[in-house]
Amino acid sequence: GQLMVQLSRLAGAATVILSEPVEERRRIALGHGADYAFDPTTRPLLEALRVEVGLAGVEVVIECAGVGRSVEQAFQVAARGGTIVLFSVPTPEAEFPLKLYDVFHKELTIKGSFINPNTHQRAVDLINAKKISVEHLITHRYGLEDVVAAIQKQTDQDSIKVLVKP
Repeated sequence: GQLMVQLSRLAGAATVILSEPVEERRRIALGHGADYAFDPTTRPLLEALRVEVGLAGVEVVIECAGVGRSVEQAFQVAARGGTIVLFSVPTPEAEFPLKLYDVFHKELTIKGSFINPNTHQRAVDLINAKKISVEHLITHRYGLEDVVAAIQKQTDQDSIKVLVKP
């Protein structure tokens, strides 16, 4: 999600909005490209968009969490003619009940995303050119001898990216 904020801005998004339940992650996003960052657990995201931003929906939604509630919110906030990109990595069993009429009525485009090996060099180039910043995303650092602890830490809410160095 944090990288998508930066990439959205880089791709020319006029307004970048993040939905994130963790306060520290919202704060970081606001400092690195997000215009707004809302906690979707305190009030419905669509309501926050209407009240705080003056929008009835958004043109592009990039869903990065891979959980049912965030996918549901993606469909709720997508504007008529909008695009929803399912970028997250859900579990293989994950399902989402989709009301086909909503897709028809809103004229939605739904796209999935899977790792493309041809994007790695582009990512490195963006980092090297300082078009995106990643240092602020590294919240924890571990030595190679602690790789198991690092993997476990990556699933905690207080971590964004965990770095393992030799």
